[in-house]
Order: sequence, then C-alpha cells, then structure tokens
Amino acid sequence: MRIRKTSKHNMSWWSIEIGCARKRLNASRRRFQRCKNPTVRELYKNSYLEYRKDYNQMLINAKSESWKKFLLTIDAQNVWKKVYKGVKKEFMKKKEITGIKLPTGEKTTSLDETINAVLQKSFPSDSEEKDNIFQKDYRHAARTAYPSFFDPSFSYDEVNLMLSMLKLNKSP
Repeated sequence: MRIRKTSKHNMSWWSIEIGCARKRLNASRRRFQRCKNPTVRELYKNSYLEYRKDYNQMLINAKSESWKKFLLTIDAQNVWKKVYKGVKKEFMKKKEITGIKLPTGEKTTSLDETINAVLQKSFPSDSEEKDNIFQKDYRHAARTAYPSFFDPSFSYDEVNLMLSMLKLNKSP
C-alpha cells in the first residue's frame, strides 16, 4: 500500500485557493495528455492552457501581495529580523517588484525606486542635525583620537601590506 506524503507549503504566499488551482491544473494536464481523440484532445489542451495561465497569474499576484505585506511590516523594532529572514529565505528571488507605496503616498515605478525605498525604510539615514546632546557627545568622543603610548598609529603602507596578504572572498 502506497503511503502519501503530507507536505504543507510553508511559503507565506501559499493559500488554499492556489492549492485547489494547482490540483485543477494537474488534473487538466493529465486529462489532456491521456486523451487519444484529436478533436477532444485539442479542447483539453485549450482548457489546460487556460488553467495554466490562470494558475501562473494567481502565483504572481500572491507573491506580489506577500512581498508588499512584508515591506509594510518593517519598522524600527524588527528591521534586522525581517531583513535577515527575507535574505535568508531568498524571498522573491529574481523577481522584479514595483508599485510599493511610499510614505508620500506615491507608488514606485521601477526596480531602482523599489530597492531605494526598501533600503531607506530598512536602514534610515543618520543625520547630525537630529542628534540630542548625548548623541553629540558620543559622536565627538568617537571622532577625537586619544593619544596613547601603547597604541601607535598604523601607517598607510602597513594597512595595505596586511590587506594584500588576505585571501580573497575569505573573512579575516
């Protein structure tokens, strides 16, 4: 007796409707491939191609909506978690998404605009004008070098020598 694997689709964009459409598509494909009568086969072929077109469009729409929801969930508290998960799972790999709503209310029209919008929301710019007194003190302390006898400065040649000795595509 054959045991069926029960596998769930763990993608965030997967839904019951897509699962039903997939089953309908596969049934239509099998019906088309098994048919021997040329006239009926042509009808089954047209039906299969229509189901395939609908299924592919459902996938595109679901993935696009899922990506837009993902971008809306990014905020200051969980930026790193969401971005890391998205990169780790290679979310929407090789997919050009446009039409993301910007804070101004407009939508992006190109891939570059979309990338810039995601990066701006994920990694906002840090301007010195908005710093409070404590942040200004930290910036000033970080920029001023402290003189120390035990920490001599590196020369430009020493840094270049060490960089040239590192292997490419390897972390130091």
